[in-house]
Amino acid sequence: MTAISAPSGAKRAPTGFLHTIGHAIAEVFHHYRQRQTLHELSALDDHLLEDIGLRRTELSAASMSDEAKIERDLHLPRHLAG
Repeated sequence: MTAISAPSGAKRAPTGFLHTIGHAIAEVFHHYRQRQTLHELSALDDHLLEDIGLRRTELSAASMSDEAKIERDLHLPRHLAG
């Protein structure tokens, strides 16, 4: 019987403890950058925000990445989660 193996250059999906730690660190960094962006946009006056096409009421959404917006939109309230 012949054993089938992946080519030596093939990348395996990362698993294990180090992957989990790396993912957690990446999440913390992502949330830090999102808060920092919101803080910096909040410091601008309304005329500058208007120049870049934003309103003060849109700052929270503007500071989110596309992935965070999708996650927010898919979130179900606990009472609907069943």
